[in-house]
Amino acid sequence: MHLHKFAVEGDAMSICGVITTKDVLRHSGTIVREFGTVAYIRCCVAILMRRRTTFLNCVCVLAQ
Repeated sequence: MHLHKFAVEGDAMSICGVITTKDVLRHSGTIVREFGTVAYIRCCVAILMRRRTTFLNCVCVLAQ
């Protein structure tokens, strides 16, 4: 999908923010070093369960 095809003059660009398998595997060392092993495991579980989630949701689990 090319954003420029759908862009309307004056509209702000938005991003989806969903983590991808490729990004988690490519940056696994950084994720573990900066956010901890638990955050990395949460990302991996989300991938295995095919759950659409954001990286922030994997790092910060908020009490519900």
